[in-house]
Amino acid sequence: MGEMIQTQRLTYTYPGSPAGDPVLNRIDLTVEKGSFVAILGHNGSGKSTLAKQFNAVLLPTDGKVYVDRIDTVDEGRLFDIRQRVGMVFQNPDNQIVATIVEEDVAFAPENLNLPREETAARVEYALRTVDMWEYREHQAHQLSGGQKQRVAIAGIIAMKPRCIVLDEPTAMLDPVGRRETLAAVMRLNREEGITVIMITHYMNEAVEADRVIVMDRGRIAMDGPPRAVFARAGELERLGLEAPQPAALIHRLRRRFPQLPADVLTEAEAVEALSALLAEVGR
Repeated sequence: MGEMIQTQRLTYTYPGSPAGDPVLNRIDLTVEKGSFVAILGHNGSGKSTLAKQFNAVLLPTDGKVYVDRIDTVDEGRLFDIRQRVGMVFQNPDNQIVATIVEEDVAFAPENLNLPREETAARVEYALRTVDMWEYREHQAHQLSGGQKQRVAIAGIIAMKPRCIVLDEPTAMLDPVGRRETLAAVMRLNREEGITVIMITHYMNEAVEADRVIVMDRGRIAMDGPPRAVFARAGELERLGLEAPQPAALIHRLRRRFPQLPADVLTEAEAVEALSALLAEVGR
């Protein structure tokens, strides 16, 4: 499928950092086109700083970042990079710039000087993709948090990016808003083929990804499919994280019942494993 993002010995130190310690330390990473990658880590682990390298919001202090094979330090290609990779942040209010929903989503295409017909088509496509077309004439400030975040995502989709980076997009939302936003993100990836990189601290969101990367002290501590990463519940705890509740429960029970499977991920799998254990113990 090819590489969407590639980093080579990526190092980043914030200007004026008193200790001079890098926030990102010699990271080698490749994200394939069409994949869904979740990035986890405790506060200060470097995950948000890493996300901002992916569309040149920040540039490496040392090493390289390539976006669809474009070097992010090439100032002449910044527009190309931003067209390929869109960013969605925690607070949707910071990304909504117009009063009416469809006007907000049209903002980016209009600034690309696209024909009116093309802009209208992109707005409709983007809003339908996130299930917000029926709200196109609503006032944005009257929407719920989850709806606002979907409008913010639609504004990025209207630019037709090949990759969307989401920096904790559900952190400020209630459970309903989180479910709505995650559903929209999954649809973009699985139905539209858009590469998704999502920073999150919600383990149930990371479960839906193809790949989970765990950051610690500016380095990659774990990298693999969700089932493999969350099976290492003890290591996650030492990094200040916790596996999804079903995996964490089974991990604790395995100390007494080692016959339980180590790679339980979902509630259904936990129920099946516990049912089998009870049947065995009851014999």
